[in-house]
Amino acid sequence: MRRKLFFVTSNPHKVEEVKQFFPEIQQLNIELKEIRSDSFEEIAKAKLQEALEKIDEKNAIILVEDAGLEIEALNGFPGTYSAWVYKKIGCEGILKLMKDEKNRKAKFVAVVSAYIPDNEIIITTKGETEGYITEEKRGNKGFGYDPIFVPYNYPVTFAEDPVLKNKLSHRLKAWTKMKKKLTNIL
Repeated sequence: MRRKLFFVTSNPHKVEEVKQFFPEIQQLNIELKEIRSDSFEEIAKAKLQEALEKIDEKNAIILVEDAGLEIEALNGFPGTYSAWVYKKIGCEGILKLMKDEKNRKAKFVAVVSAYIPDNEIIITTKGETEGYITEEKRGNKGFGYDPIFVPYNYPVTFAEDPVLKNKLSHRLKAWTKMKKKLTNIL
């Protein structure tokens, strides 16, 4: 029997993207506090610790993710505050902050942490996708900052081409690495 996998997140969009790597993964919709830190890794590990305190599944592998958008001209902002900033000012606010800015380099970052109950260890993986911020929103098929992010060497935003996003995304990279690490455990 395969071991149960639980992805602790309140974001159903993330779950849909992750199911392409782990079709058997189940969402646990638990709100987790997010510590203040500039480190995606620290935040993911803190979320995982909190999730373990709230979950009763002793033999399951528990996974959490922290992700965000880092914009070079804004010194990495919104970074680990991406979800909060998105709720407050959205893509429109980021575009206003970037008005007249020539350096539009940005990258999406995702960090996944997993708790392995057998030996009580935590495994962490990271994925990044580099690109740039557009001057206007484009597309309506993504979520979050997808309408303003174009990966390098492509002409479209993640919100214009979800197939491209699934092929290049930071989430894909982090979760693919995690799947490799969990292969022998599952």
